[in-house]
Amino acid sequence: MDKTTTALPYAEALFQLSQNSGEKGSELVDGFVNQLVAISKNKEFQNLISNPDLQTNEVVDFILLLVKTLKNDKVRNFVSLLPEIGEQYYKLRSTVKSSAHATILSAFPLTQQQLDELMPAIEKRFGRKLNPTVTIDNSVIGGIKVIVDDEVLDLTVSTKLQKMQEVLAS
Repeated sequence: MDKTTTALPYAEALFQLSQNSGEKGSELVDGFVNQLVAISKNKEFQNLISNPDLQTNEVVDFILLLVKTLKNDKVRNFVSLLPEIGEQYYKLRSTVKSSAHATILSAFPLTQQQLDELMPAIEKRFGRKLNPTVTIDNSVIGGIKVIVDDEVLDLTVSTKLQKMQEVLAS
């Protein structure tokens, strides 16, 4: 069974919890999911989990320490599916709220003012209200990459340089 299929029931459960918890509870669930997904997508964390010297259970134990959760099989399954659960959760949430989650990859942290200035143009490009999460990615060099569901808007310097190189090589 693929990870997306396995992650869907978890995402649905989180989404149901969010819907049944009122506005404050919904914000808490969103924050929880955002934190877990950010941990799972962090480049240093990805390097850690791809370390062949570490066992899967050691990585899961590390995440469990980060989220201070009890150790049990259900939690282990949940933690191992975090990226897929987050993706499914954001899709469910955006369907109901007619908005979507946007992951913005940037080489540097964005201030709230920069984000406020940037979001109207990004929302216009994707045609809906977006809930942004900024993730620092050193491979970006400059500019940003925006990921919304299965759409990518790549405005990074590295991509522009690559396109220039292709033009010059042809």
